Amino acid sequence: MALACAHASPAGATVSSVVPLAGPSADVVEVGDAAMASDGSGGVVFLQKEGGRNHVFAARFAGGKWEAPQRVDVGQGFDSSWPRIAAGNAGRLLVTWVQEFGVASDRMFSATLDPGAKGFQDPVPVDMNVGEATATFPDLAMNAGGQAYLTYLVITDESPLNPPDHLGLDVRVARYNNRLWSVLGNPVDRNPATPMPKPSAATGPKIGIDVNGNAVVAWREPDDEFVNRVWVRRVFGTTVGIPLQASPGSWEGAPLRGEADAFDLDDAGFGQVAVAFRQQPGQGSRLSAPRLFVNEMPDAFAEGAGAFSGARLVDGGVRGGLGAPSVAVEPEGGFLAGFSSGNATLLANGDNAAVGATERADDGGSQVAGEPLVDLGGSLAGVAAWREQRGGAGSVAVRERRADGVLEAAALSAPGGGAVGGLALGGSGLGDAIVAWRQGSGARA
Repeated sequence: MALACAHASPAGATVSSVVPLAGPSADVVEVGDAAMASDGSGGVVFLQKEGGRNHVFAARFAGGKWEAPQRVDVGQGFDSSWPRIAAGNAGRLLVTWVQEFGVASDRMFSATLDPGAKGFQDPVPVDMNVGEATATFPDLAMNAGGQAYLTYLVITDESPLNPPDHLGLDVRVARYNNRLWSVLGNPVDRNPATPMPKPSAATGPKIGIDVNGNAVVAWREPDDEFVNRVWVRRVFGTTVGIPLQASPGSWEGAPLRGEADAFDLDDAGFGQVAVAFRQQPGQGSRLSAPRLFVNEMPDAFAEGAGAFSGARLVDGGVRGGLGAPSVAVEPEGGFLAGFSSGNATLLANGDNAAVGATERADDGGSQVAGEPLVDLGGSLAGVAAWREQRGGAGSVAVRERRADGVLEAAALSAPGGGAVGGLALGGSGLGDAIVAWRQGSGARA
């Protein structure tokens, strides 16, 4: 399979040419993550087989060029999984992953590539026991100065006495202070004794970091009536705030007994937060079908910083086949949400005062759900990327919005073509992004 990348820069309205990073080879397993810092440097992390095992490789983007991929989990002989990457200014990269160790005792590691360095440092442990890493779903975020947070799930109870499709899970958070890791002393979930629904990519925990090095973490957990909601905590260093409910239990005076079954989080500036979630109607609800909402919380220095302002519909009334949302927010509260409805790719924007129109971003020719990813900067400069398939031809569509409102679009494809999988977007928070994807199948890709 082939792994390809491009980067977009709304300031200059430029989408780069596609750059192959790995392959063509059947050894390329999957894209893990992409990241971009505010100065435009960044990187991509992916899994590739070496010696028959899955190992972690990363490529840095700095000075406008891609550097050759490097193996990151050096010296580790078993399968690695769950690779994630974060970027700081001057080419700094931080990569985390899970290394297989034994039954219910896998381990979380990290490695850094410092500004000016040519290679990654040796792996260091983050958490020496993350259980059986079948439901880890980590998320990693770093600010420009190199402070970072990691959130992930650890299975604690797989008893058949749990409700169907539920597990005992810890939501853990680890903090990186530019040198060392520290795992917060207690899991951040609201009630550790409550079984949680089995996670997925759409429901794994999310974390964001602000310019001061504080974080916001979001996860899904049942409320007191055992309905799955989205919860959020602010994190100040190693101190956590109270759990806040981002997906409400009622709307327009009627209960929401349906669950929030997909969500995304973004954090900008000094802690401006946006959470997008897909809400199922449930019995007695004013909703007649699944709907998409965005709920915002002002930055840490604003009045009301400890509460969400109220969930608002952002799907424009679209019905049928709503996909999981992606959301981005800028420091003043403007947001961009992306989602699929069937094969249509839709974008919605708004701010603290109002929700704007929902618009279709694709041209209607794709045969698959786009599952868009978005990033946003000041003046609502931003970028969205989604996958498309037309017959046997796959591609990645990218749409930029410059700060002056001009829109530009591009269709990107790896040289060998084929179906697109594993799309990742790493945004700078300024409307720039690195987009990475895997394309094709087998050794001929």
